[in-house]
Amino acid sequence: MNEKEWTIMIYMAGDNNLSIDMAYALEQIKGVAREDGTSPNLLVYYDGNSPEIPTLYCDFSVAGDPKYVASYVVPDKLIDVTKKVNENAADDKSVINFVDWCLNGIEVQTPNGEISYGRRARRYALIFSGHTLGFQDIGLFQDESTGKAMKMDGLFYILQRLTSTPEQLKEDVEGLDLEKNEYDQETQPLIGQRLDILGFDSCVMGMLEVGYQFSQVARTMIASEGSVPNAGWTYGKLLGCMTQESSDQLDSKKIAERFVREFIKGQESFTLGGVSVDMAAWNLDRMEQLANEFDQLGADLRACFDDPSTRVYKQMERAVLNVHWRCQSYMYDQNVDLGDFCELLDEECRLILEEFGTDLEDLSSTSANRVRRFAPSFRTQLISAASAAELTNTRTASLSFSRGHGMVMRSRKRTIGAYSSQRMSHRTGKVPGRAFSRNI
Repeated sequence: MNEKEWTIMIYMAGDNNLSIDMAYALEQIKGVAREDGTSPNLLVYYDGNSPEIPTLYCDFSVAGDPKYVASYVVPDKLIDVTKKVNENAADDKSVINFVDWCLNGIEVQTPNGEISYGRRARRYALIFSGHTLGFQDIGLFQDESTGKAMKMDGLFYILQRLTSTPEQLKEDVEGLDLEKNEYDQETQPLIGQRLDILGFDSCVMGMLEVGYQFSQVARTMIASEGSVPNAGWTYGKLLGCMTQESSDQLDSKKIAERFVREFIKGQESFTLGGVSVDMAAWNLDRMEQLANEFDQLGADLRACFDDPSTRVYKQMERAVLNVHWRCQSYMYDQNVDLGDFCELLDEECRLILEEFGTDLEDLSSTSANRVRRFAPSFRTQLISAASAAELTNTRTASLSFSRGHGMVMRSRKRTIGAYSSQRMSHRTGKVPGRAFSRNI
């Protein structure tokens, strides 16, 4: 059997109020497969909140032949777990076992009657659907039956395990005293390469911090800065992008661009009801360069506030506060759209320089120029961004930047704790002594 171009795995953590909408989405996904066999491998994990319906592994790869398998009857799972009718979708073992089933476990019958196992492909997409709140460890893929939620650093570990090559897996366990079954479990290859597309059918995941967190495990990320409707993505249209004749020849970034365009096109009809939705596709290959640019931008802005007695300090204080209030915000004003922020700050710096001229040479040589250099870098990192309402001024991606000291302090213990676990918060970049979290 010829290897397909794409295997798409969708992980639906619906043991919450999203359960019914995800059930509708299953029907959309089931209808994507084409009779001519040219559609991608389509596999879905569904965990609802009905005690009568078990957690399901679904294979919708063959048109007219959908398969539903209760997770608790799947034999020989990679990680041994207690058999439960309803799994904890927020458990890392649930994700890993599902992906292992998709790629190594599912029984596949070829047209000539031969049996093989697993639906592998040349390229892979993994989409997570469920509740999220950006980098904060609040309700990430919330599982109400168990009262559990995932952690962002835990999700990074999962994706790192899924994408590690066989050589990396063996290197990770080198020197450990493991039984044979433990060694086999830890070194079993899964995806074995960076994801071509990592998608989040979830709220507030279109953040710089989130993109950086997963830049080592994926080439492209699709996510939204703001809220996503409970109905989630329009999977029929989006996955239909990958059944078009030219999709096999398109690179992942072009496919992601189609995702964004089709999603926003589908959402525009709901703007009559005041629905405001955004989506963006990111080129994660450029994330390190972008992070370095942001490090320098933060350091230059901080330098403006070294001496409260200077005119630069007073003018930049006014400028930053004004821009902060004017720019597009998300997550109850705790995140700002970086593209919008930079454009507005660039304009403020220009107006200050026009008013004060050579009296503010320091500003001219640092912050203003840095903002102008950062904005183009940000645009090259972005593949496509759009919103389905003029009320949303989506430019690029958001950044955690709370409006006011009081808001930061009220959520300090929770937010700082979550932030400190992110890869981005430990960056020192190319600016000595300027860690990312300090710039924030």
